[in-house]
Amino acid sequence: MAAPLPPNTSRLSAAAYPPSAVHVSTAPPSRPARYTKVDLLTPASVGHNLVLRVLRILATFEKARVDGSTTKIAEIVVGDETGVITLRARNSQVEFFLKKVQKEEEEEEKPCVIVLRNAGVSMYKGHMRLIVNKWGKISSYPDEVASTPPPPADVLGTNDKSSVEYELVEQMAAKEGGESEEEGEGTEAHDLFNQLCHHQTSTIRSCISETIRCKNYLTGDQLNCRVVRINRRHW
Repeated sequence: MAAPLPPNTSRLSAAAYPPSAVHVSTAPPSRPARYTKVDLLTPASVGHNLVLRVLRILATFEKARVDGSTTKIAEIVVGDETGVITLRARNSQVEFFLKKVQKEEEEEEKPCVIVLRNAGVSMYKGHMRLIVNKWGKISSYPDEVASTPPPPADVLGTNDKSSVEYELVEQMAAKEGGESEEEGEGTEAHDLFNQLCHHQTSTIRSCISETIRCKNYLTGDQLNCRVVRINRRHW
């Protein structure tokens, strides 16, 4: 038998905790993801979502690593109504594309469409490559996400973003008083470009602006009118 309660002591009741005292989360709902187009991609692009059509697989090969293992790599042409770009897939991503392309070829009903989340651009020998690392995701369309836009109705194959080579152009800006910069002043810019080409954009932290000149190897013409600037920021 329970011991009697001491005087002036009452049991806990619902009155001690009115409904107004209950905490209710007021966090705003998550915003839908934003999507970009191929034509808007730059050498510094990271964290983008895209809906693309798979056009063809250019090549598949294996690359030996220092520890003796191998990495399977495939280069795949993807695009939308604004342009095309070469996507570089690795290991399990290669198997995903091989199975998906084979399935679409057997069905012959609709184009092969994929959804990329948190994709970025990596530089390979001065050319842009679209990549999706372990923080991103490649999935088939539709991916059962309400905010995913419809697939591209057509592909603009004449605007190949990966066919343009990005070449660093040194600019000897005049100092105050008309003096030119001394030798060695441009080494920081060269380090920036080398880091971009070796997939180390995450190590870039300070701010600098350098001019990049584009050369189109499809026509052999040097497009001096197409000048791209890479701003070295906290990307």
